[in-house]
Amino acid sequence: MSFKRFSLPRSGRQAAFIIQFGAPHQRLDLEGLIIPRRNFSDSKPFPRFLYSPPPNFWERRNGSLFKVTKSKTDRQTNTMMSLSRLLNLSDSLWYSTKDPCSWKGVRCSSGNSSVTALSLSAFDLSNSNFLPVACKIETLQDLDLSNNSLRSISDEFINRCGRIDGLKSLNFSNNLLGGSLPTFNGFAGYNSFTGPIPVNLGNPLLLEELQLSMNVFQGTVPHEIANYQNLSLIDLGSNNLEGLIPTGIGNLATLRILLLSSNKLTGEIPANISNIPTLYRFAANSNGFNGTIPSGITRYLSFLDLSYNSLRGPMPTDLLSGPNLHLVDLSSNLLEGPIPAKVSKSLVRLRLGSNSLSGRIPPSCQTFDNLTYLELDNNRLTGEIPPQLSFCRKLALLNLANNDLTGPVPALLGKLSDLQVLKLQFNSLSGDIPSEITRLQLLLTLNMSWNSLTGSIPSSISSLRRLAYMNLQGNNLRGRIPATISSMDSMLEVQLGENQLNGIIPNMPVNLHIALNLSTNLLQGAIPENLSRLKDLEILDLSNNNILGEIPESLIEMESLNQLILSNNQLDGVIPDFKPYVSLNASGNPGLKNMTATNDPRESSKKSVIIAVGVGAFLLVSFIFFLLLFLGELCFPPPLNELATGLQSSPEPESKTKLEAGKKIPVVRKQFLGCYPSRSLAKGSVHEWDCKVMVETEIGMTTDNIKGLVLALSSSLFIGASFIVKKKGLKKAGASGLRAGAGGYTYLYEPLWWIGMITMIAGEIANFAAYAFAPAILVTPLGALSIIISAALAHAILQEKLHSFGILGCALCVVGSTTIVLHAPQEREIESVKEVWDLATEPAFLLYAAIVITAVVVIIIRAIPHYGQTHVMVYISICSLMGSLSVMSVKALGIALKLTFSGMNQLLYPQTWALTLVVLTCVITQINYLNKALDTFNAAVVSPIYYVMFTSFTILASVIMFKDGDGQKASQIVTEICGFVAILSGTFLLHKTKDMVEGSSQSSSLCLPKHEEDGLDPEGIPLRRVDTLRPK
Repeated sequence: MSFKRFSLPRSGRQAAFIIQFGAPHQRLDLEGLIIPRRNFSDSKPFPRFLYSPPPNFWERRNGSLFKVTKSKTDRQTNTMMSLSRLLNLSDSLWYSTKDPCSWKGVRCSSGNSSVTALSLSAFDLSNSNFLPVACKIETLQDLDLSNNSLRSISDEFINRCGRIDGLKSLNFSNNLLGGSLPTFNGFAGYNSFTGPIPVNLGNPLLLEELQLSMNVFQGTVPHEIANYQNLSLIDLGSNNLEGLIPTGIGNLATLRILLLSSNKLTGEIPANISNIPTLYRFAANSNGFNGTIPSGITRYLSFLDLSYNSLRGPMPTDLLSGPNLHLVDLSSNLLEGPIPAKVSKSLVRLRLGSNSLSGRIPPSCQTFDNLTYLELDNNRLTGEIPPQLSFCRKLALLNLANNDLTGPVPALLGKLSDLQVLKLQFNSLSGDIPSEITRLQLLLTLNMSWNSLTGSIPSSISSLRRLAYMNLQGNNLRGRIPATISSMDSMLEVQLGENQLNGIIPNMPVNLHIALNLSTNLLQGAIPENLSRLKDLEILDLSNNNILGEIPESLIEMESLNQLILSNNQLDGVIPDFKPYVSLNASGNPGLKNMTATNDPRESSKKSVIIAVGVGAFLLVSFIFFLLLFLGELCFPPPLNELATGLQSSPEPESKTKLEAGKKIPVVRKQFLGCYPSRSLAKGSVHEWDCKVMVETEIGMTTDNIKGLVLALSSSLFIGASFIVKKKGLKKAGASGLRAGAGGYTYLYEPLWWIGMITMIAGEIANFAAYAFAPAILVTPLGALSIIISAALAHAILQEKLHSFGILGCALCVVGSTTIVLHAPQEREIESVKEVWDLATEPAFLLYAAIVITAVVVIIIRAIPHYGQTHVMVYISICSLMGSLSVMSVKALGIALKLTFSGMNQLLYPQTWALTLVVLTCVITQINYLNKALDTFNAAVVSPIYYVMFTSFTILASVIMFKDGDGQKASQIVTEICGFVAILSGTFLLHKTKDMVEGSSQSSSLCLPKHEEDGLDPEGIPLRRVDTLRPK
């Protein structure tokens, strides 16, 4: 059997239908680039405007393309007739004539009319009993069985086909095959083959293509692959392969395409890959490669994609100078140093974003005759933007965001007539916005936010007729908003907040769809009535200006509006009756009447603070009272005879040691852990001092409670700090990628986020251990310390202000926590994980779990699409509800581990592993939605609200499952409730007094998400977006 193809094509490619055995066809695309006909698509596809294959480019073969003649051998005709009966096809083309060469999907030779190709693709086949008969056709060269529902391949079929000398290609792609890969050669992509890649892949001298992508192969890339010297294509992408790239691949002298993307490969890139003269495409993105990029690797390459790895060090000086280079993607690595100065003239796309590159942007851009994409965002580049970029006349996307660039925006950028996306946000650019920018007639996205730009917005901005997203927020722009902006019919979002714009609000483009943000400027006049024309607008923010007059009644007609922020202006009159789903913030306008409910934390702040202070004072007095009561019991114990009577009537101790002079005497009882006298005991007597110790031990904290207390305090310290570190990481990631709040995952490549995550994991581990030693009613409320730490760090690091009442709130949290610690119940004795499982499967807790899961599902399906980006309670409700289940599971799992370490192995019980699965599910859900909450709303708001809800649900779940209140006196329960309410009051104060004094623009972020522009990437991939309310 002399196969030339062995293939499991990757997603999105139909290479199985191309049966070209020589050099692949090439074609000339619209930009004049020679692009290979096949194997071009990738996980990072080429821009649509550069590469757009004709509709029939990947057209599969069909009967109309096959040359057919009549059969000349009865044996072949009989075989085909037998095959026809087994297939039981309804297609009349298989029955209208006895000549198989005229049947659909059959191709015959032109000489002797022998059947050479049989295409049964998309014939809705599920039974493979016909396969041995098909292999009786001795002249068969190509057998295409793709796009069916075949589930197995029999050994008889493999043996029969193996005896056909002329068979060159088998195509099994897009079926339902599974298990290990059989030892045959063919196309078998879009299946679920598992296990290692077979070492024996056929005749090493004849195999030309190996396509095993989009399966579930594991293990390593076999070193024997280097024995197939005629290989021209290797595609192992999208599997679970691990280990190193075999160095022998560098000896495959005819290899043209090497695709290893989306695996778990590690180690370094073999240097000898650069020695393959025919290799023009190498993609190994989304793996775990480390080390440096070998020098000379692009010597022959046209396409290099090593993005999303952990490659380190500087880039080789010759990396970008390959004479045939079209695309280089090294984004999301750990590369350092300068960008190489020498760049190939043939380069079309250069992606170096999300690294740690430094130095200046090379001025040699004047040689980039074909450069279309230039992405250098999220690095440490310095200096000015080189004017020579204007020589890149084909440039369609320029992304220099989130660097340390200074100087003016070059006016020569206005010569980039093909530019569609310009992203310069989060730099230190200064000077005016050059009017030449308005010459970019194809511009879709303009983002210059969070720089130090001055001057006014060019009046000619309206000439950008295709502009959809304009973000100039966070600069020092002055003057009026150009009145001509109303004619920009393509505009979907305008972000002009955090500037010094003045004058009245002009008419706005009627097609605004996402947001209009004019907050924190010097705008005057009234709110224009014609804003009601913006029927599709979702967010309108006019806060922190000098706007006068009444709120127009016509704004009610804005059908899509869900966020209206009008705070801190000089509005008066009556607030219109907006629809219930509209979140209105109109605080800071003393002249407004009949104010409706609002999400602004400062609304009715004086009344709220007075109530909170009153409640706090009451709780503080209660705390002092119960503390004095506790000290009185400790200092004035009951008489000795009462104690002796109690001891005599108590059950026999489970274990005790012989009384010997001068030795410690442990006594273990349900409510009594022992005493440690310092002097000998008289025969049969118990001294008063010893009894006092007994009384103190009984009413105080047990050893396990103390361990749980220490672990819980350590947990709060780590978790409180992690909130701030993760928040910083999320902000930095959001500057150059799709935010977590909008469903993005760029934060996974941000070191700061991982530091915060590791810190949180350390806190969660301590928290996990705490639940194994102490009851949830003790451990959970101590999380208030994390709020204090989080609020203090947010004040110091994130400039999220904490005022005097906030400090009082912190004090109340400490008081409440101390109260709960002093009156916490002892931990219930658990002897096995089965006992925990019995508690978890009681009807009361099962009902609670069912209610929680139902509520979470409803919130995810119904609430998140409408209110996830506008109401902080949506994400936090999911985290809190799932958190109550995770805490119960963590506590149960902790008890199991505690018992295991003490010698009673609980890992043998299936209940232990079931609890582990519950823990993982709940924790992953919590982390996901907590990330969204932190990235969308203010950290000093998320932390306390999350704590209050999480603690409340957790204590409720613990009371239901572990019966934590059983055996406690009424006074203890009341004291614990007072302590808990004190903590809630403290967190309430922290929330309600947030930024109360300054009345800064940050207040709007409590309900207004940090919205970002949605760029239109010509590839169809959403362009990275940037926070619009991020502080400078």
